[in-house]
Parts: sequence; structure tokens; C-alpha cells
Amino acid sequence: MQKQTPEGLSFASSTLFQFISSLSSSTSVPLSKFFLLGFSQGAILSFDLLFSYFNTKSTFPLAVVALSSSFVSEDNWRTAVENIRREWKENNEEERKKVKIVQSHGKNDNVLPFVMGSNLKDVWKG
Repeated sequence: MQKQTPEGLSFASSTLFQFISSLSSSTSVPLSKFFLLGFSQGAILSFDLLFSYFNTKSTFPLAVVALSSSFVSEDNWRTAVENIRREWKENNEEERKKVKIVQSHGKNDNVLPFVMGSNLKDVWKG
């Protein structure tokens, strides 16, 4: 599961980002003020949005709250984390403090095992 990209994840991320961007434009709330919160598949989607759309210029999102998430799309997500770290080094390491991540996962989850959430934390914390 860790290596696989779930069917429809890229489409869902793109569609949700377009919606959030439109909402940002219509309300004048900058992308850097948005939080992403998800449970299970919603948490996976929140991380995919972070890894797909984060950059140091917009710092979208401000925070991710992921409940019972899992590590999927490993190659894409690892590359994204490496690119984010490179941006921080090239620009300003203090930018790292702007993105907050809260991740929680039950140890007795039979659908998305605890170890998958733990592996994801290890990638992000590096």
C-alpha cells in the first residue's frame, strides 16, 4: 500500500486545490491561512495536497491535521518532501516553522495500520 497511489488521488487533490484556490480568491483569505483536516482517506488527501502544492512563497497550507492517515504514493511524497526541504535551504529555514502538522493514529486500526502512519511521520520529520 505504501508504494501505491490510490486510484483517483491525483484527481481529488487537483479538484480540491482548485476549489480552495477559488475560495481563497472569492473571500480574499490567502492560501497561507488555510488548514487541512482529514480522517482516514481525508487525511491521505490532506497530505497529498501538502506534498503536491506546498511552496515557500504561498506556504499553503498553514497546517495539516491528519487523523488515522496512511503512507501512500511513497515515491511521489518522498520526492515532494525532498523538494520542500531544498526550498527551505535555498530560501529561509525559518519557513519550516510556518507549516504545522498534527498527526494522530490509533494503534488498533485494522484498516490503515498504525505502522503506516508512523512511516509517514518518519518521512516528514526526516
